[in-house]
Amino acid sequence: MDSTKFLIILNGEDKTESIASIKKQDDVWRITFANTAKTYTYKYDKVIFLTNPQRHTKPEKLGIYNAKFALIFEKYCKIFFDNGTTKLLETAILLPNVKSSNANVFLYCKELATIVGVKNEDNESLLSRAYNKIDMLVKESVLSNYLHPSQPHRTNEINAPILSPFGLNASQFQAICNALESQISIIEGPPGTGKTQSILNIIANSLFLGKNVAVVSNNNAATDNVFMKLEKYGLTYLCAKLGKKDNIKQFLQNQSHTYPDFAQSITQERKDTLIQAIKKLNIQAQEIFTLQNAIAKQKTMLSALELEFHHFTMQENLTIRPHFLTLLQKDSTLLLKTKIALENTPKGWRYFLLVCKLFLIQRIGNFTFYKLPLQDIIQHFEYAYYMQSIATAREILTHDTKRLEILRDTQTLEHLQEYSLTLLQESLRIRYGSHTQRPIFSEKDLLTNAEQFCDEYPIIFSTTHAIKNCFGRDFLFDYLIIDEASQVDLVTGVLALSVARNIAIVGDTKQLPNVIDPTMSQQIQELTTRYKIPPHYDYMQHSFLSSVCSVLPNAPRVLLKEHYRCHPKIINFCNQKFYGSELVILSEDNGEANVLEAYVSPAGNHARGHYNQREIDIIANEILPNTTIEPQEIGIITPYNEQKARLQNAVGEIEADTVHKYQGREKDLIIIATTDNQSNDFIDDSKMLNVAITRAKKQLKLIVSYDVCHKQNTNINDFIRYITYQSAKPIESKIYSIFDLLYKANAQARALYLKGKRRISQFDSENIAFAFIKDILQQDSYHSLDVLPHIPLAKVIKIDETLTQEEKLYAQNPLTHFDFIIYHIMDKAPLLAVEIDGYAFHHTHKQLNRDRLKDSICKKHHLPLLRLSTTQSAESKRIADVLQTLLDNNEGN
Repeated sequence: MDSTKFLIILNGEDKTESIASIKKQDDVWRITFANTAKTYTYKYDKVIFLTNPQRHTKPEKLGIYNAKFALIFEKYCKIFFDNGTTKLLETAILLPNVKSSNANVFLYCKELATIVGVKNEDNESLLSRAYNKIDMLVKESVLSNYLHPSQPHRTNEINAPILSPFGLNASQFQAICNALESQISIIEGPPGTGKTQSILNIIANSLFLGKNVAVVSNNNAATDNVFMKLEKYGLTYLCAKLGKKDNIKQFLQNQSHTYPDFAQSITQERKDTLIQAIKKLNIQAQEIFTLQNAIAKQKTMLSALELEFHHFTMQENLTIRPHFLTLLQKDSTLLLKTKIALENTPKGWRYFLLVCKLFLIQRIGNFTFYKLPLQDIIQHFEYAYYMQSIATAREILTHDTKRLEILRDTQTLEHLQEYSLTLLQESLRIRYGSHTQRPIFSEKDLLTNAEQFCDEYPIIFSTTHAIKNCFGRDFLFDYLIIDEASQVDLVTGVLALSVARNIAIVGDTKQLPNVIDPTMSQQIQELTTRYKIPPHYDYMQHSFLSSVCSVLPNAPRVLLKEHYRCHPKIINFCNQKFYGSELVILSEDNGEANVLEAYVSPAGNHARGHYNQREIDIIANEILPNTTIEPQEIGIITPYNEQKARLQNAVGEIEADTVHKYQGREKDLIIIATTDNQSNDFIDDSKMLNVAITRAKKQLKLIVSYDVCHKQNTNINDFIRYITYQSAKPIESKIYSIFDLLYKANAQARALYLKGKRRISQFDSENIAFAFIKDILQQDSYHSLDVLPHIPLAKVIKIDETLTQEEKLYAQNPLTHFDFIIYHIMDKAPLLAVEIDGYAFHHTHKQLNRDRLKDSICKKHHLPLLRLSTTQSAESKRIADVLQTLLDNNEGN
């Protein structure tokens, strides 16, 4: 019968084309087949006979590809493919009403595969061959959610306990929960935060649930790392390294009939006890994680306070009298509120009453102390603020550390890991222990018997681009884990999505993306335009990871915050610069010397082509002779292969390579050799710099040219500022660094002092200005800047002989201040002073004279000063324009 008009399903199979006629008679069907004249009788419920199909001439709108057309027979769809074959399936698994733009994305990726895919010896794209295997998108696969983000995402109800046989922390626990409960989850894994541990625990939980899981990456190094950890725990008998043909061949040849010895069985009662224990331990572990992270944050804050206090003692011309400090041992916030009250109370009877209240009632200071000049009183309060803040931080740290030791004595985490491993091993014993002989699979079995294969080998390893070729075209993994997803290109990632029901995407958007061959850019752009591709699917703009984050902004996403690898001084730059200070630094700072050093080569053109002999000399003659680190633990990162080759000739056994080759690796000492005299993509690319810095565990040395060092508004300049500030060495300058911890606390205390007004400044115009300056600094162009209100002029400007006597008196007055200082976050160096000039107030004779003095002082000390009038509009643009001009200036402060 004509299969374009009729559909006959007999005993669950499509027999339409083999049937000559069909007739219903009473409660049976009488069917005559085309190859015989005999008529057969079938029970009514054994036959489905459907007519009048709905024809779809654009099957891609149903998520069907490589097809001429599709016919909908009620709840069935029959697909007529280009190659003459047909397929019958239930319409329930199809995607209804696929938008043209969404259908285009898949076709776009499919055509891109012919351009960007690796070619075989016959010049055939391997990616393209894999794409040709995709006939349709089914609701069950994660690819359908990515291409059709409005489609509801499936959630998985998990009643089993969360296992952590490979260890655990707070972020990893959330990452595991997300991966198990959500169809799509994203794990942002900055360097040194335990990505591999998270992947291993997801694998363990999928095994415990009786599922299979594929682990893929763009390179074998990442998946090999996971495999080696599984090998350590004796779990590689569950693994199959597939992907390319050689791997498949090797695996098939090395199969064994035998299973390993399994762990001793446990009783059901013991199993139930362990399950309940793990659920309780997971709750108890959260308290440990919370306290552990709080201690780490407290250490970071204490280190910053101590460093700033050191700068304060170096920078200030201190006249501290220790016996007065004993009278100021109060809460740090109270000290700042008191200081502000003294600053804002004019001399006279009100000031006298305030002093009496302070030392008679609040026991702060004494009459002798308050007879000191106001600037000396303020200096004592600020000094006492640091001492009290540091003392309080140490007390909290001591208390929390003791509490953590008590909690750790319960061995909660050790028991959690032990019990998890026991339960995992028991589940595997039950799953495989009763089997007498392990089946041996052929290459054909991978295509026709994938389910049984993955029951035997539930952990599959492959590269991302080869995973589609491992099994038959319709096979779906229960879980897919894509590691190093930022380096996976969009086309390869989309292909991987087609093979899984659930996916955990692991990567770091702050690290290097995939590299696009510039010779292909024009072809790619032409396809993007022709298919009218939305921005978040644009191959030129996105890696696979960044595209998924853009397409599915509401997908569960966790940042692995706990960092273990780098020395705190090294990682804290990346933390502040690239990760919004969200990382929790768990590595230890034991006061090691020379953790960070910058070597600035003298001015001059030392680079020749793509090598720099002066830089090589600095490494060979200054850095390496003065290190005790073993050569195999030293790495040199340079942007150019020519410099790499010359470095290897000069330093012998020490490894030198490009930053791309170092991603995913680590060394005790990393030397970053920038090579060029001028700023370039290597120097200013945030992702390149982030990867380069985070390869270093113990020490990092940076070599830059004079011009690169002093080029403002670059990432490398920010790093040099950070290194300079961390060195805590005196810096000769007419402008002082800002004490931002002190003055952030001061701003909060000032807001409390001006209670009821709910504003930082006494003037509404200053409050408005503060708000729009903060908004401006949120822009990417100014991410390395911050602003503080109400900063005393003497804390910014050095009082020296360039000032007149009148200017000195004005500058030394503790009430003389800048309304705002915009400064560099990394070294606290002021960039711009901002004053808000109210029309009436600033047109008085006295105020005009003060403005004149302030303008003169700033000019003499080369501190740009911007005055904003409350009567002028577009002040936000004025600030942005001035900031951009200052940052574009080649010479840094």
